[in-house]
Amino acid sequence: MLKVMYRKEESNKRDAFLENLETVKLDSIEISVQFQKITISVKSKDVSPFILIDESLEYQQKTNGCEVFFKNGTKADESESNYISLFYNDFQTIISNRMKKRKLIPIMKIELNFIDKRIPNSEWKNRKMAEELISIMREIKYVLRNREIPLSVNIFEIQATNENQILSILPFLDPSTIQDIIISAPTAYPYPDVDMNEIVKLEQWKNAKNISALLLTNTKVANFTHVKSGTVYLQFISIEHLEAALQDLLLSPKFKMVHLKLRKNNGVELLTSLVGPPDCRSKWIIRGSKKTNGVVVEVKHDEIVITRRSQSGFVKGRPLLSLNSV
Repeated sequence: MLKVMYRKEESNKRDAFLENLETVKLDSIEISVQFQKITISVKSKDVSPFILIDESLEYQQKTNGCEVFFKNGTKADESESNYISLFYNDFQTIISNRMKKRKLIPIMKIELNFIDKRIPNSEWKNRKMAEELISIMREIKYVLRNREIPLSVNIFEIQATNENQILSILPFLDPSTIQDIIISAPTAYPYPDVDMNEIVKLEQWKNAKNISALLLTNTKVANFTHVKSGTVYLQFISIEHLEAALQDLLLSPKFKMVHLKLRKNNGVELLTSLVGPPDCRSKWIIRGSKKTNGVVVEVKHDEIVITRRSQSGFVKGRPLLSLNSV
């Protein structure tokens, strides 16, 4: 795939660190991308034998290649290859060490650090980073896709600006071990409108117990009815979308709480049209027609919170005005 050329006299520290990871049970792996810089951070607290690791390798692009530094700033290596090539080589080494057995990495996180637009030359640097990010995500995808056994992860967290970045990783994680999926926007790139049509079809998505889509998306609340806890950001919500969401959630046997984050919150108006006036202070109690299921809907400053309640709490609950079959 990518050929990496080392200067042997500088490679010992980095090689030794990677060798130490071969038999260690990792608690987390984080990949952080900045302008012409990538950092791999790993943490481990292995009790048998006792090993404590909280270290990182930072790959910095230079004029004639790249340099690698540990967390404390000590140089670990230098190479005539570019920083993406060296990162790919080491990421492949770390992940390959978990090839032979189904070794779990509880937390996997991808962070994108775009530059604040108020900083000089930020536009050019962010555009360059976005171009190089395509190559970085392609290399991550290549490593994960070519594993014989899908990588086992409990919590997958990613900052993304488009669906392809998420699809470079999520489909290649073990769907049987995924519990939490957290998708958010980079700090300096606050409102990407991300298409999630393919993501919600994945087994990893369908198996997750908790999902937070902390960025603007076109997905529907129906794609969160299988989770215990969910959060989704929406530009706005129509009366038809909210009614369908309430119907889906009333029918769901799994969900406990869903947060609908809205840039324009017209929840009070919509719920009054669907159910009638609130029971108390922007809070509605809604039940299904058989009185065996129900939800409490509360409108807050920038969100609508829908929570399941027990049967005993729905003696005075009201059905949706148009809901007759739930």
